[in-house]
Amino acid sequence: MLVTARWKDAALRGRGRHWVEVGVSGEAEARSYLEAVLDDQPQVRQKCDDLSRDLGFLPLALAAMSWLP
Repeated sequence: MLVTARWKDAALRGRGRHWVEVGVSGEAEARSYLEAVLDDQPQVRQKCDDLSRDLGFLPLALAAMSWLP
């Protein structure tokens, strides 16, 4: 199970739970990632910077968006 959160609540820590902190991507890193996963969708690829910004450069949000048909 994967749980994402912006806060570091003690309830999210504990036995059997592993905390992995993931920072936000930079604009260049986000663009590079989206261009790689959307290489067959040029109409979307052209909007990578705007899309990345709208998603707050959050890696999980970028990955989830790229899975959409």
